[in-house]
Amino acid sequence: TAAPAAESAAPVESAAPAESAAAEETPAEAGKIYKVGIVKYVDDASLDQIEQSIQAELDKKGAELGVTFDYADYTKNGQADSTTLNQIAAQLVDDGVDGVVPIATPAAVVMQTATEDNKIPVVFSAVSDPVSAKLVKSMDAPGGNITGTSDALDTAAIFKLMTTADPDCKYVGLLYDQGQDSSTQAIADAKAYLDKAGIKYIEKT
Repeated sequence: TAAPAAESAAPVESAAPAESAAAEETPAEAGKIYKVGIVKYVDDASLDQIEQSIQAELDKKGAELGVTFDYADYTKNGQADSTTLNQIAAQLVDDGVDGVVPIATPAAVVMQTATEDNKIPVVFSAVSDPVSAKLVKSMDAPGGNITGTSDALDTAAIFKLMTTADPDCKYVGLLYDQGQDSSTQAIADAKAYLDKAGIKYIEKT
């Protein structure tokens, strides 16, 4: 299942210029169609669940506001390939989408880069460490045209569960993707916990 989002997810910051502030206070125009790009990093049970939940929420909000969020034509899968993700980003920009929802850190990084100049709003999901990935300046003030939610790992809770299940645990394997910024802090926290507990570990990437 998908990891729960952090309770202190970064707040949404407006990507619109100051002169359109008055327009933002106006209710959404009934019948309007908003194009929303949803970009999943790869097929995965938890990421699939997030994608489906985003689509369901867009449908619900659309019905409430009397507008249509068109995501069907703009839902893409990066297939865990950076070239594919960059092609998707370029296509979404060319299509003039009104917003992008990347799912997982690699997708979020590519979408952030693609929208730096055009300021298309980006709302990421399933990003473990948005600050280390340089997606946001801080969790309290993301800055730019980007915000989202974090599914940061609680490594202490994981190892407490592990040692409760196996009090004699003396050796742990740490398996992670070295190419993902989201691994950096989690592995550092894991090593610190294991060092303090006197448990040996081996790393494999």
